[in-house]
Amino acid sequence: MKNVSNSKLVQIAAIGGLIVASTGFYLQNKLIEKVRAMDYYKVALKKLRSHPGAVYHLGEPIKDKRFKITDTENNYCDQKLARFKVPVTGAKIEEVIFSGL
Repeated sequence: MKNVSNSKLVQIAAIGGLIVASTGFYLQNKLIEKVRAMDYYKVALKKLRSHPGAVYHLGEPIKDKRFKITDTENNYCDQKLARFKVPVTGAKIEEVIFSGL
């Protein structure tokens, strides 16, 4: 039986860690894309973008940013309720949290 050097084991562990981290990041992005494609998400952002007070304070265009899908205390949905804290930006304000989709 041939011994494997420590440096080779470190390389294997590093490559394995990179694969696991990349897969996790990819799957998280896919899940966020699925939420953004849902009707309730689109309708809520449409309402925000058409609300005169929001437009006045944020400025146009109002853009949504990446939210943390892992924040299960603030981001969840079930059969009756969907709630997400979504960072939004406008021309006047760099970032504010829009909650309660």
